[in-house]
Amino acid sequence: MCGALFLAAFVLYGVGASIGGWLGVVFVAANGAAVVGIGIVVARLLRASQPRLAGMYLLVRVVEALLLLVGMVVLATGGDQGVADLCYRAAMLFLGVVSVFTWPVVARVGAIPGWLGWWGAVGYTLLAVGVLVAFGSVFEMALLVPGGLFEVVLGVRLLAVGFNVD
Repeated sequence: MCGALFLAAFVLYGVGASIGGWLGVVFVAANGAAVVGIGIVVARLLRASQPRLAGMYLLVRVVEALLLLVGMVVLATGGDQGVADLCYRAAMLFLGVVSVFTWPVVARVGAIPGWLGWWGAVGYTLLAVGVLVAFGSVFEMALLVPGGLFEVVLGVRLLAVGFNVD
């Protein structure tokens, strides 16, 4: 299930942001449901061994969903692009910072291979750096690629074999 949520979120936000308007808001709202679902699954996975991190990850996913939705609503109502960009940047920064710590721990509890956990940490570090220092540039796009590929590879892996849990 979590693999489908990762892949759905990836597609739903991309489509919603591309088409814009109120239909875009619907797609981004659906993305929000997917990312909150991811947060719930990962928080349950980490709850026993890392309860603070589990709660923080879930909270960040809820905040991400809300900020991305607010940004799309701002654009759909003819609001300022700068406000929408700030919502996006804040969502990605929060997600990036917390995910840097989350995915190595998910690997450490044995739910995913170690290499994949570290790929997540590196990818989300680059995501956070990209939205902080290179927003809107070609460098930002380059910095987003490793994290995006991590989400796709993780999603496909989770569809194929799921999390390794007892």
